[in-house]
Amino acid sequence: EGLQREVLESIALGRPLRSVLDLLCRRVETLAPEAVCSVLLVEKNGTITPIAGPSLPPAYVDALQGAPIGPRAGSCGTAAWRREPVESTDIATDPLWAEYRHLLPLLNMAACWSTPIIASSGDVVATFALYYRTPGAAPSFHRRMVQACVPLVRVALQHEANRTEIERLAYFDPLTGLPNRRLFNDRARQTLQMAVRIPAPGALLLFDIDRFKTTNDSLGHSAGDDVLRETASRLQAEIGDGATVARLGGDEFVALLPRCSPVEAMHAAERLRIALAAPLRIAGMQIEVSTSIGIALFPQDGAELERLVKNAEMAMYEVKRGGRGASRFFTSMMNDVVAQRMQMESALRQALAARGLALHYQPKMLLDGSGCAGVEALVRWTDPALGTVPPDRFIAL
Repeated sequence: EGLQREVLESIALGRPLRSVLDLLCRRVETLAPEAVCSVLLVEKNGTITPIAGPSLPPAYVDALQGAPIGPRAGSCGTAAWRREPVESTDIATDPLWAEYRHLLPLLNMAACWSTPIIASSGDVVATFALYYRTPGAAPSFHRRMVQACVPLVRVALQHEANRTEIERLAYFDPLTGLPNRRLFNDRARQTLQMAVRIPAPGALLLFDIDRFKTTNDSLGHSAGDDVLRETASRLQAEIGDGATVARLGGDEFVALLPRCSPVEAMHAAERLRIALAAPLRIAGMQIEVSTSIGIALFPQDGAELERLVKNAEMAMYEVKRGGRGASRFFTSMMNDVVAQRMQMESALRQALAARGLALHYQPKMLLDGSGCAGVEALVRWTDPALGTVPPDRFIAL
Protein backbone atom coordinates (compact mmCIF):
# COMPACT_ATOMS: atom_id res chain seq x y z
CA GLU A 1 0.00 0.00 0.00
CA GLY A 2 2.86 2.35 0.75
CA LEU A 3 4.45 1.54 -2.62
CA GLN A 4 1.16 2.19 -4.43
CA ARG A 5 0.62 5.48 -2.62
CA GLU A 6 4.15 6.72 -3.36
CA VAL A 7 4.02 5.80 -7.04
CA LEU A 8 0.55 7.29 -7.55
CA GLU A 9 1.68 10.50 -5.87
CA SER A 10 4.66 10.64 -8.22
CA ILE A 11 2.33 10.24 -11.22
CA ALA A 12 -0.03 12.92 -9.91
CA LEU A 13 2.86 15.36 -9.50
CA GLY A 14 3.62 14.97 -13.21
CA ARG A 15 7.08 13.49 -12.85
CA PRO A 16 8.65 12.02 -16.01
CA LEU A 17 7.59 8.47 -16.90
CA ARG A 18 11.12 7.15 -16.59
CA SER A 19 11.43 8.58 -13.07
CA VAL A 20 8.07 7.12 -12.00
CA LEU A 21 8.92 3.62 -13.24
CA ASP A 22 12.45 3.81 -11.83
CA LEU A 23 10.91 4.68 -8.44
CA LEU A 24 8.55 1.71 -8.75
CA CYS A 25 11.39 -0.71 -9.51
CA ARG A 26 13.49 0.55 -6.61
CA ARG A 27 10.61 0.24 -4.14
CA VAL A 28 9.87 -3.30 -5.35
CA GLU A 29 13.53 -4.24 -4.85
CA THR A 30 13.42 -2.74 -1.35
CA LEU A 31 10.43 -4.95 -0.47
CA ALA A 32 11.95 -7.98 -2.23
CA PRO A 33 15.78 -7.75 -2.01
CA GLU A 34 16.20 -11.12 -3.75
CA ALA A 35 14.52 -9.80 -6.91
CA VAL A 36 15.65 -7.37 -9.62
CA CYS A 37 12.85 -5.40 -11.29
CA SER A 38 12.53 -4.05 -14.83
CA VAL A 39 9.97 -2.40 -17.12
CA LEU A 40 10.27 -2.60 -20.91
CA LEU A 41 8.13 -0.61 -23.34
CA VAL A 42 6.69 -2.45 -26.34
CA GLU A 43 6.83 -0.17 -29.39
CA LYS A 44 4.22 -0.17 -32.16
CA ASN A 45 6.74 -1.80 -34.53
CA GLY A 46 7.03 -4.83 -32.25
CA THR A 47 10.38 -4.03 -30.62
CA ILE A 48 11.21 -3.34 -26.99
CA THR A 49 12.73 -0.31 -25.31
CA PRO A 50 14.08 -0.61 -21.74
CA ILE A 51 12.74 2.28 -19.64
CA ALA A 52 13.39 1.17 -16.06
CA GLY A 53 15.76 -1.39 -14.58
CA PRO A 54 18.00 0.37 -12.06
CA SER A 55 19.71 -2.82 -10.88
CA LEU A 56 20.17 -4.52 -14.24
CA PRO A 57 23.68 -4.40 -15.79
CA PRO A 58 23.84 -1.42 -18.23
CA ALA A 59 25.44 -3.58 -20.94
CA TYR A 60 22.50 -5.99 -20.80
CA VAL A 61 19.99 -3.13 -20.89
CA ASP A 62 21.73 -1.67 -23.95
CA ALA A 63 21.64 -5.05 -25.69
CA LEU A 64 17.85 -5.24 -25.27
CA GLN A 65 17.25 -1.94 -27.05
CA GLY A 66 15.28 -2.57 -30.25
CA ALA A 67 15.06 -6.35 -29.76
CA PRO A 68 11.91 -7.82 -31.38
CA ILE A 69 9.17 -9.56 -29.44
CA GLY A 70 8.32 -13.07 -30.58
CA PRO A 71 7.47 -16.66 -29.62
CA ARG A 72 11.05 -17.34 -28.44
CA ALA A 73 12.24 -13.93 -27.28
CA GLY A 74 13.21 -14.57 -23.66
CA SER A 75 10.66 -14.02 -20.91
CA CYS A 76 9.66 -10.41 -21.66
CA GLY A 77 9.59 -10.62 -25.46
CA THR A 78 7.60 -13.86 -25.30
CA ALA A 79 5.18 -12.49 -22.68
CA ALA A 80 4.47 -9.51 -24.95
CA TRP A 81 4.02 -11.87 -27.92
CA ARG A 82 1.73 -14.30 -26.07
CA ARG A 83 -0.11 -11.55 -24.16
CA GLU A 84 0.20 -13.61 -20.98
CA PRO A 85 2.75 -14.01 -18.15
CA VAL A 86 5.84 -16.09 -18.90
CA GLU A 87 7.89 -17.62 -16.08
CA SER A 88 11.36 -18.99 -16.81
CA THR A 89 12.45 -20.82 -13.66
CA ASP A 90 15.85 -21.64 -15.16
CA ILE A 91 17.05 -19.27 -17.87
CA ALA A 92 20.09 -21.38 -18.69
CA THR A 93 17.96 -24.31 -19.91
CA ASP A 94 14.73 -22.59 -20.99
CA PRO A 95 14.32 -22.83 -24.82
CA LEU A 96 12.67 -19.39 -24.84
CA TRP A 97 16.10 -17.95 -23.97
CA ALA A 98 18.03 -19.93 -26.61
CA GLU A 99 18.62 -16.87 -28.82
CA TYR A 100 19.71 -14.82 -25.80
CA ARG A 101 22.24 -17.23 -24.32
CA HIS A 102 25.08 -14.90 -25.34
CA LEU A 103 23.65 -12.24 -23.02
CA LEU A 104 23.62 -14.43 -19.90
CA PRO A 105 27.18 -13.51 -18.86
CA LEU A 106 26.11 -9.86 -18.95
CA LEU A 107 22.86 -10.54 -17.11
CA ASN A 108 24.15 -12.82 -14.34
CA MET A 109 20.58 -13.90 -13.48
CA ALA A 110 19.10 -17.39 -13.27
CA ALA A 111 15.30 -16.93 -13.45
CA CYS A 112 12.80 -14.40 -14.79
CA TRP A 113 9.06 -13.88 -14.49
CA SER A 114 7.53 -11.37 -16.88
CA THR A 115 3.97 -10.02 -17.09
CA PRO A 116 2.58 -8.09 -20.08
CA ILE A 117 0.92 -4.69 -19.53
CA ILE A 118 -2.19 -4.46 -21.71
CA ALA A 119 -3.66 -0.99 -22.30
CA SER A 120 -7.37 -0.17 -22.47
CA SER A 121 -7.01 -0.23 -26.28
CA GLY A 122 -6.09 -3.91 -26.09
CA ASP A 123 -2.48 -3.35 -27.16
CA VAL A 124 0.46 -4.75 -25.19
CA VAL A 125 2.37 -1.59 -24.24
CA ALA A 126 4.98 -2.89 -21.76
CA THR A 127 6.22 -5.77 -19.68
CA PHE A 128 6.90 -5.87 -15.93
CA ALA A 129 9.53 -8.43 -14.92
CA LEU A 130 11.25 -9.78 -11.84
CA TYR A 131 14.68 -11.44 -12.23
CA TYR A 132 16.24 -13.82 -9.69
CA ARG A 133 19.85 -14.75 -9.06
CA THR A 134 18.98 -18.39 -8.36
CA PRO A 135 16.73 -20.78 -10.33
CA GLY A 136 13.17 -21.27 -9.11
CA ALA A 137 9.62 -19.98 -9.18
CA ALA A 138 8.54 -16.62 -7.81
CA PRO A 139 7.35 -16.68 -4.16
CA SER A 140 3.67 -16.03 -3.45
CA PHE A 141 4.41 -12.64 -1.84
CA HIS A 142 6.14 -11.55 -5.07
CA ARG A 143 3.12 -12.65 -7.07
CA ARG A 144 0.83 -10.50 -4.90
CA MET A 145 3.25 -7.61 -5.31
CA VAL A 146 3.22 -7.95 -9.12
CA GLN A 147 -0.59 -7.93 -9.04
CA ALA A 148 -0.36 -4.55 -7.30
CA CYS A 149 2.38 -3.18 -9.57
CA VAL A 150 0.95 -4.04 -13.00
CA PRO A 151 -2.00 -1.59 -12.61
CA LEU A 152 0.46 1.10 -11.45
CA VAL A 153 2.53 0.67 -14.62
CA ARG A 154 -0.66 0.79 -16.70
CA VAL A 155 -1.76 4.02 -14.98
CA ALA A 156 1.68 5.60 -15.45
CA LEU A 157 1.74 4.72 -19.15
CA GLN A 158 -1.83 5.99 -19.68
CA HIS A 159 -0.95 9.23 -17.89
CA GLU A 160 2.07 9.67 -20.16
CA ALA A 161 -0.05 8.96 -23.25
CA ASN A 162 -2.59 11.56 -22.09
CA ARG A 163 0.15 14.11 -21.47
CA THR A 164 1.64 13.47 -24.91
CA GLU A 165 -1.78 13.88 -26.55
CA ILE A 166 -2.44 17.13 -24.68
CA GLU A 167 0.95 18.40 -25.80
CA ARG A 168 0.22 17.39 -29.38
CA LEU A 169 -3.10 19.23 -29.32
CA ALA A 170 -1.41 22.30 -27.85
CA TYR A 171 1.48 22.44 -30.30
CA PHE A 172 0.39 20.64 -33.47
CA ASP A 173 -2.28 21.30 -36.06
CA PRO A 174 -4.85 18.46 -35.76
CA LEU A 175 -5.70 18.51 -39.49
CA THR A 176 -2.22 18.34 -41.04
CA GLY A 177 -0.04 17.16 -38.14
CA LEU A 178 2.32 20.10 -38.73
CA PRO A 179 3.48 22.36 -35.90
CA ASN A 180 0.92 25.07 -35.23
CA ARG A 181 1.56 28.80 -34.84
CA ARG A 182 2.44 28.45 -31.15
CA LEU A 183 5.13 25.82 -31.68
CA PHE A 184 6.42 27.56 -34.80
CA ASN A 185 6.81 30.82 -32.88
CA ASP A 186 8.83 29.05 -30.16
CA ARG A 187 11.14 27.32 -32.64
CA ALA A 188 11.46 30.35 -34.91
CA ARG A 189 12.47 32.69 -32.07
CA GLN A 190 15.21 30.27 -31.02
CA THR A 191 16.44 30.04 -34.62
CA LEU A 192 16.47 33.82 -35.01
CA GLN A 193 18.35 34.32 -31.74
CA MET A 194 20.94 31.78 -32.89
CA ALA A 195 21.19 33.45 -36.31
CA VAL A 196 22.00 36.79 -34.69
CA ARG A 197 24.62 35.29 -32.35
CA ILE A 198 26.55 33.18 -34.89
CA PRO A 199 25.73 35.06 -37.31
CA ALA A 200 24.02 32.82 -39.84
CA PRO A 201 21.49 34.22 -42.35
CA GLY A 202 18.33 32.37 -43.28
CA ALA A 203 14.94 32.79 -44.91
CA LEU A 204 11.27 32.67 -44.00
CA LEU A 205 8.88 31.50 -46.72
CA LEU A 206 5.18 32.26 -46.34
CA PHE A 207 2.79 30.18 -48.48
CA ASP A 208 -0.82 30.87 -49.35
CA ILE A 209 -2.95 28.61 -51.55
CA ASP A 210 -4.44 30.69 -54.35
CA ARG A 211 -8.24 30.80 -54.57
CA PHE A 212 -8.61 28.28 -51.77
CA LYS A 213 -12.03 29.67 -50.86
CA THR A 214 -13.24 28.75 -54.36
CA THR A 215 -12.10 25.15 -53.79
CA ASN A 216 -13.93 25.06 -50.46
CA ASP A 217 -17.10 26.57 -51.87
CA SER A 218 -17.22 24.45 -55.01
CA LEU A 219 -16.02 21.06 -53.72
CA GLY A 220 -16.91 21.31 -50.03
CA HIS A 221 -14.92 21.63 -46.81
CA SER A 222 -13.95 17.95 -46.80
CA ALA A 223 -12.21 18.38 -50.15
CA GLY A 224 -10.63 21.59 -48.85
CA ASP A 225 -9.25 19.66 -45.89
CA ASP A 226 -7.78 17.09 -48.29
CA VAL A 227 -6.04 19.89 -50.19
CA LEU A 228 -4.56 21.24 -46.94
CA ARG A 229 -3.38 17.79 -45.84
CA GLU A 230 -1.75 17.07 -49.20
CA THR A 231 -0.13 20.52 -49.24
CA ALA A 232 1.33 19.90 -45.79
CA SER A 233 2.60 16.46 -46.81
CA ARG A 234 4.32 17.84 -49.92
CA LEU A 235 5.88 20.69 -47.98
CA GLN A 236 7.35 18.31 -45.41
CA ALA A 237 8.61 15.88 -48.02
CA GLU A 238 10.26 18.61 -50.08
CA ILE A 239 11.83 20.64 -47.27
CA GLY A 240 13.12 17.75 -45.16
CA ASP A 241 14.35 17.80 -41.58
CA GLY A 242 16.60 20.86 -41.68
CA ALA A 243 13.76 23.39 -41.60
CA THR A 244 10.66 24.11 -39.54
CA VAL A 245 7.37 23.87 -41.45
CA ALA A 246 4.08 24.93 -39.86
CA ARG A 247 0.48 25.72 -40.62
CA LEU A 248 -0.32 29.19 -39.33
CA GLY A 249 -4.04 28.86 -39.95
CA GLY A 250 -6.53 28.64 -42.80
CA ASP A 251 -4.62 28.01 -46.04
CA GLU A 252 -1.44 29.72 -44.84
CA PHE A 253 1.77 27.77 -44.29
CA VAL A 254 5.27 28.87 -43.35
CA ALA A 255 8.78 27.44 -43.60
CA LEU A 256 11.83 28.70 -41.74
CA LEU A 257 15.10 27.83 -43.49
CA PRO A 258 18.20 28.37 -41.31
CA ARG A 259 21.63 28.90 -42.90
CA CYS A 260 20.06 29.76 -46.24
CA SER A 261 21.41 32.30 -48.72
CA PRO A 262 19.07 34.44 -50.89
CA VAL A 263 19.87 32.30 -53.94
CA GLU A 264 19.17 29.10 -52.01
CA ALA A 265 15.93 30.62 -50.69
CA MET A 266 14.73 31.42 -54.21
CA HIS A 267 15.64 27.92 -55.43
CA ALA A 268 13.83 26.39 -52.45
CA ALA A 269 10.74 28.53 -53.09
CA GLU A 270 10.65 27.59 -56.75
CA ARG A 271 11.16 23.91 -55.96
CA LEU A 272 8.32 24.02 -53.43
CA ARG A 273 6.03 25.95 -55.75
CA ILE A 274 6.51 23.33 -58.48
CA ALA A 275 5.93 20.47 -56.03
CA LEU A 276 2.73 22.06 -54.74
CA ALA A 277 1.50 22.75 -58.28
CA ALA A 278 1.42 19.03 -59.23
CA PRO A 279 -2.22 17.92 -59.83
CA LEU A 280 -4.17 16.60 -56.85
CA ARG A 281 -6.78 13.85 -56.87
CA ILE A 282 -9.52 15.22 -54.62
CA ALA A 283 -13.16 14.10 -54.35
CA GLY A 284 -12.77 11.95 -57.46
CA MET A 285 -11.52 14.92 -59.47
CA GLN A 286 -8.09 16.01 -60.61
CA ILE A 287 -7.51 19.59 -59.57
CA GLU A 288 -4.55 21.93 -59.78
CA VAL A 289 -3.69 24.53 -57.19
CA SER A 290 -1.16 27.32 -57.33
CA THR A 291 0.68 28.89 -54.43
CA SER A 292 1.84 32.43 -53.79
CA ILE A 293 5.08 32.61 -51.80
CA GLY A 294 6.55 35.59 -50.00
CA ILE A 295 10.20 35.45 -48.92
CA ALA A 296 11.81 37.48 -46.14
CA LEU A 297 15.48 37.10 -45.25
CA PHE A 298 16.85 37.28 -41.73
CA PRO A 299 18.33 39.14 -40.10
CA GLN A 300 18.35 41.80 -42.86
CA ASP A 301 14.55 41.93 -43.28
CA GLY A 302 13.91 41.54 -39.57
CA ALA A 303 15.57 39.99 -36.53
CA GLU A 304 12.24 39.75 -34.68
CA LEU A 305 9.74 37.11 -35.75
CA GLU A 306 6.70 39.40 -35.93
CA ARG A 307 8.45 41.80 -38.30
CA LEU A 308 9.86 38.99 -40.41
CA VAL A 309 6.44 37.35 -40.86
CA LYS A 310 4.87 40.73 -41.66
CA ASN A 311 7.49 41.42 -44.34
CA ALA A 312 7.06 37.96 -45.88
CA GLU A 313 3.31 38.58 -45.88
CA MET A 314 3.80 41.85 -47.77
CA ALA A 315 5.86 40.05 -50.40
CA MET A 316 3.21 37.33 -50.69
CA TYR A 317 0.43 39.87 -51.24
CA GLU A 318 2.52 41.54 -53.93
CA VAL A 319 2.64 38.15 -55.67
CA LYS A 320 -1.15 37.90 -55.46
CA ARG A 321 -1.58 41.40 -56.84
CA GLY A 322 0.74 40.49 -59.68
CA GLY A 323 -1.24 37.44 -60.76
CA ARG A 324 -0.53 34.68 -58.17
CA GLY A 325 1.36 31.40 -58.59
CA ALA A 326 4.86 32.82 -58.10
CA SER A 327 7.37 33.78 -55.39
CA ARG A 328 8.81 37.14 -54.50
CA PHE A 329 11.35 38.62 -52.07
CA PHE A 330 10.41 41.36 -49.66
CA THR A 331 11.92 44.77 -50.45
CA SER A 332 11.97 47.94 -48.37
CA MET A 333 9.95 49.66 -51.13
CA MET A 334 7.01 47.41 -50.19
CA ASN A 335 6.87 49.12 -46.80
CA ASP A 336 6.68 52.47 -48.54
CA VAL A 337 3.93 51.23 -50.83
CA VAL A 338 1.93 49.87 -47.89
CA ALA A 339 2.41 53.09 -45.93
CA GLN A 340 1.27 55.16 -48.91
CA ARG A 341 -1.74 52.91 -49.44
CA MET A 342 -2.77 53.23 -45.77
CA GLN A 343 -2.35 57.01 -45.93
CA MET A 344 -4.44 57.13 -49.10
CA GLU A 345 -7.18 54.93 -47.59
CA SER A 346 -7.38 57.14 -44.51
CA ALA A 347 -7.57 60.32 -46.59
CA LEU A 348 -10.21 58.77 -48.85
CA ARG A 349 -12.42 57.86 -45.87
CA GLN A 350 -12.15 61.42 -44.62
CA ALA A 351 -13.01 62.75 -48.11
CA LEU A 352 -16.10 60.53 -48.26
CA ALA A 353 -17.24 61.69 -44.82
CA ALA A 354 -16.66 65.37 -45.73
CA ARG A 355 -18.24 65.06 -49.19
CA GLY A 356 -14.85 65.81 -50.72
CA LEU A 357 -15.45 63.86 -53.94
CA ALA A 358 -16.94 65.69 -56.94
CA LEU A 359 -18.75 64.44 -60.03
CA HIS A 360 -17.78 65.67 -63.48
CA TYR A 361 -19.85 64.88 -66.56
CA GLN A 362 -18.02 64.44 -69.85
CA PRO A 363 -20.24 64.67 -72.97
CA LYS A 364 -20.17 61.82 -75.50
CA MET A 365 -20.61 63.51 -78.89
CA LEU A 366 -21.77 61.89 -82.09
CA LEU A 367 -19.02 61.95 -84.72
CA ASP A 368 -21.37 63.27 -87.41
CA GLY A 369 -21.83 66.44 -85.34
CA SER A 370 -25.53 65.86 -84.87
CA GLY A 371 -25.42 66.22 -81.09
CA CYS A 372 -24.72 64.61 -77.74
CA ALA A 373 -25.27 60.87 -77.30
CA GLY A 374 -24.89 60.98 -73.52
CA VAL A 375 -22.38 61.69 -70.80
CA GLU A 376 -19.71 59.78 -68.92
CA ALA A 377 -19.91 60.34 -65.13
CA LEU A 378 -16.45 60.77 -63.61
CA VAL A 379 -15.49 61.11 -59.95
CA ARG A 380 -12.73 63.55 -59.05
CA TRP A 381 -10.88 63.99 -55.77
CA THR A 382 -8.93 67.04 -54.67
CA ASP A 383 -7.40 66.58 -51.22
CA PRO A 384 -6.07 69.47 -49.11
CA ALA A 385 -2.81 67.61 -48.41
CA LEU A 386 -2.44 65.29 -51.40
CA GLY A 387 -3.69 67.73 -54.02
CA THR A 388 -5.48 66.39 -57.10
CA VAL A 389 -5.40 62.58 -56.82
CA PRO A 390 -5.60 60.76 -60.18
CA PRO A 391 -8.49 58.25 -60.50
CA ASP A 392 -6.12 55.35 -61.19
CA ARG A 393 -4.69 55.85 -57.68
CA PHE A 394 -7.89 55.96 -55.67
CA ILE A 395 -10.60 54.12 -57.65
CA ALA A 396 -9.15 50.71 -56.71
CA LEU A 397 -9.17 51.72 -53.04
